[in-house]
Amino acid sequence: MTLVQRHLPLALFFLAFLLVAPYTHAQSDNFFVSPDPDATVSLTMTPKDPSPGDVVHLSIIGGSRVDLQNSTITWYQNGKNISKGTGITSIDIKAGVLGTKLDIGVQVDSPDGASAASSLSIIPTHIDLLVDSDSYTPPFYRGRALPSAGTQIHMQALVYFKRTDGSFVPPSSIVYTWSENGQIIGKVSGKGRQNITLPSPVLYGTSVITVNAVSNDGSFSGSASIRLSSVEPILALYENHPLFGFMYHQAMGEKTSIPDSETTFAAVPYFAGIKNPNDPRLRYNWTVNESIVPVDTTHPSEITINADKSSGKASISLSLSHSGNVFMSSRGAWDVVFRTFEQTNPFSSSF
Repeated sequence: MTLVQRHLPLALFFLAFLLVAPYTHAQSDNFFVSPDPDATVSLTMTPKDPSPGDVVHLSIIGGSRVDLQNSTITWYQNGKNISKGTGITSIDIKAGVLGTKLDIGVQVDSPDGASAASSLSIIPTHIDLLVDSDSYTPPFYRGRALPSAGTQIHMQALVYFKRTDGSFVPPSSIVYTWSENGQIIGKVSGKGRQNITLPSPVLYGTSVITVNAVSNDGSFSGSASIRLSSVEPILALYENHPLFGFMYHQAMGEKTSIPDSETTFAAVPYFAGIKNPNDPRLRYNWTVNESIVPVDTTHPSEITINADKSSGKASISLSLSHSGNVFMSSRGAWDVVFRTFEQTNPFSSSF
């Protein structure tokens, strides 16, 4: 065996050591030791998603080894010292307008010379919730259609995430999470889902609808809630004038005088789950002066009263139900005096 053959294993060992040793040394230099969680501090703020102009309450949470009450605490806003003192563990700051960002920092210097710091950013956002229902309202009605049992609620979240350059995050780049009474509604939540449709609460029921919105990159977030209650449809009575049509501008009061001898009245069930008052699923039960009046099959929502046949007075009552919605039940009553009959009959009494 030659000299080279005898010393070949030893040479290979030293060669391997030279190759491996630098990498082993590099790993030891980059070894990461996590900080002691009991010696750190963090910041919390309320509200979590402030709107422009909101007063934001900031508080420090310290680990078990941080003596906040006896430490010197310094608060910074956009790098500027805004407060300093012993035990100042909270502070109130007013959020700016849309498109502004406040960088908040805090440094805690304990009596033993240890220091800890934390920071966060306040970015104001705003969300408007638009709510409507597919319940019925008459023409020219300027209010909002209220939900009733059996109807649908339509909601839209208008989210205002304004960047510092003045541009807004588009709805398609926002993730919407909708919830009802604290339960997430997965089927209507997701990216770009700013419009949703939900069943109305049950009769006399109430639901709290909440939307949480977060931008794709997580730099913006916000939330909004609204409390919705289902109402019972409201019956209103209008005159269907032969010349002017439906007098939607003036509903009949409990006691009303009419200058004509014969008048057609039309009932309007506000907020019912129908397309029009003559929906075939509605069941009208009219009575005049406690006598049942046959229903017009073509226009069941209307009734015509002749003053001569009603002795100049008409006590009208109406009960309304829905063949497909057992929760719908409305009643109304109106007393009408025909003034034409009074003029020709001076001995008649009025209400």
